[in-house]
Parts: sequence; C-alpha cells; structure tokens
Amino acid sequence: MTFPNLQLGEVEMTDDQELLYRQVHPSMVQGDTPSNQVFDANVSWPSSEAFRPGHQDAGCLSVVQGSKTTPKESYEHYVDDLGLTSAGVWAVTVGEAQHVKRRVVDDAGLVAEIPFHAYVDFRDCSSPNQMKKYSPKLRDAAKSRGPLYVP
Repeated sequence: MTFPNLQLGEVEMTDDQELLYRQVHPSMVQGDTPSNQVFDANVSWPSSEAFRPGHQDAGCLSVVQGSKTTPKESYEHYVDDLGLTSAGVWAVTVGEAQHVKRRVVDDAGLVAEIPFHAYVDFRDCSSPNQMKKYSPKLRDAAKSRGPLYVP
C-alpha cells in the first residue's frame, strides 16, 4: 500500500506526541448510553466508526491539531461556528496513528473553514473493509485516554 503524493501546501506531521482532536457524533457513541445520547465517559465511548473516514471523506479522517487549539475551542468551533453536532472530543496522537501505519497530514492552509485542520490518511486503503482494520486500534487509543472535552 502506498499513500498518494501530498498536495502543495500539505505537510506530513512528525511530532509523535501531538494530540489530534476528533469530534465524535452522538450516533457514534456506544456503551451504556441513554436514548437521548447524553455522553457519560464512565459508561460510554466512541465506536470505531468515529475513527474511520466516511464515504464522503475521500479517505481523509478530519482531525484538529492539538498544539494549536484546545479541546473545548475545537468543540465550540465545530458546533457553534460550523453548526455541526458532537458528543465530545476524543484524541489520538500522531504517534498512535503512525503505529497503525497511518500518515497524518497538516492541511490547515487548504481548509479555510477549519483552523488547524489535519487528517489521518486512509487513502492507501483499497476498500472500506480495509479501513476497518485500522479504526478499532485508533478508537482504543482514544478510549484509553478518555474524552478530552464533553459539553
């Protein structure tokens, strides 16, 4: 498997300790969660689907660079400014993504509506099923850390 070349303005991230914030939609919360999808970190966690690009994402799992903002600020931007829905912010590190053979790319200069944007690269995967072998490992890393922000 080979990743495609980076576009002009994209930079591969190499700081293995940098946190990558991921918004988790309420529909991607599993565990002992009430039907109204209130998130309780003691009994709930994100599904592995939350750490896999959807069909509309072109193989790029959107994250926000932790070195440039806070979990709360990233949540507020996502919900208040973009009008999207999130149950909370979870994170993996660049190193955890690299450990499962994923590349992390800073493309913040190319994504005007999301400051400090980056993505975990799944574009080398030939099918959604192939992507599924990586997402549980990323979810487990995020789950072991726990949520970084829950409204």
